[in-house]
Amino acid sequence: MPNVSKTNDSTFLQITPRESISDISSYNVAYDADALVDPEFVKLDANENTYPLPDKIRNMLNEVVHQVPLSRYPDPLATKLRQKISNSMNVDINNLLIGNGSDELLSLIFLAYFGKRVAIPTFSYPIYYHLAKVYEMEVIDINLLETNFDLPPDTYEQLVKDKPDLVIFAYPNNPTGNCFSEREILAAISALPKTLFVIDEAYHDFSRKTFVSHALTLPNVIILRTLSKAYGLAALRVGIAIATPEILDVLLKIKIPYNVGVLSQAIASAFFEDLQKHIPTVIKNNDLERKRISKILSDNFKFKVFHSDANFLFVKIPDVIDISKLTLDLLKQKVQLRFFNYREHGLYLRFSIGTSHDNDIALASLKSLLAQLRGNGKSKSSASE
Repeated sequence: MPNVSKTNDSTFLQITPRESISDISSYNVAYDADALVDPEFVKLDANENTYPLPDKIRNMLNEVVHQVPLSRYPDPLATKLRQKISNSMNVDINNLLIGNGSDELLSLIFLAYFGKRVAIPTFSYPIYYHLAKVYEMEVIDINLLETNFDLPPDTYEQLVKDKPDLVIFAYPNNPTGNCFSEREILAAISALPKTLFVIDEAYHDFSRKTFVSHALTLPNVIILRTLSKAYGLAALRVGIAIATPEILDVLLKIKIPYNVGVLSQAIASAFFEDLQKHIPTVIKNNDLERKRISKILSDNFKFKVFHSDANFLFVKIPDVIDISKLTLDLLKQKVQLRFFNYREHGLYLRFSIGTSHDNDIALASLKSLLAQLRGNGKSKSSASE
């Protein structure tokens, strides 16, 4: 055992990671451990698919799990699952890479560009900015239009001028829900052949819009997909990268071998075709509920609701609302929604579309608590992002 002596301040040992780590805050996800298993809890804060899995999958789940050899390491390339996806998308298996959620794939991409320059839209998935800090990257902001959160008409010129090494677009965008201008994106891709463009299509199944054909033919485009949203398998943590083999080879060099567990691979592989058949029902229900909830938030709550191509709505709410208190009060009523404070840009609600039952409960709680806040005169905003 090493001989560790005490220092003057009575600590045994002080570890020293690279200096930039001390300036980074941990990426905290709001959650309640009890809420994850409480069937009465309405959780509409993470854009999850709350529709139940088909009976066939639930009834056969134990059978699949019992067949999994838990004493063996998983297939490092998730070959069986990749083949299922390959057949479904009519994409060569060599154009596919499986990650531990798309977040791991994002982390690998950012790691590959350690210390370089990345362009990220404002009002986008916060993990992009977090990873840029972790990997000491210079961030170039793409300021979205506040009228509709689309790319500005000079995006192409800005990117050509700044020449970032990496550009990332969520498509549809999270949290705003819209798909950016395809023309602006393609113009930038064409003009910057040495820049890697990451198109994060986590919500593709809801928008039905994609850049996959470009990822298969262009050497500077990579598409990310996930089984966490429309497929309803968020707990499995399965992400998909689609690109040329040359791009995927770069990620394979830094990927840990056994990144996706045996159970995740087995379940996703066993039920992939059944989930494909189930997705149209999920999309139809989402489209109907998204339209209904949008009308209620607009007409009854008098909130500004923006167009969405995803399974959530982005809503501008009055700046006087205390979203910290509102969040806590909603949790007491077993309801979880996601609020954003974009400082000078104002306050926003991201309402994940769930089942009609869950949506109605969330709306009723929100309406009641907003009335209480107004009645008590406690509506001053105090929340942080």
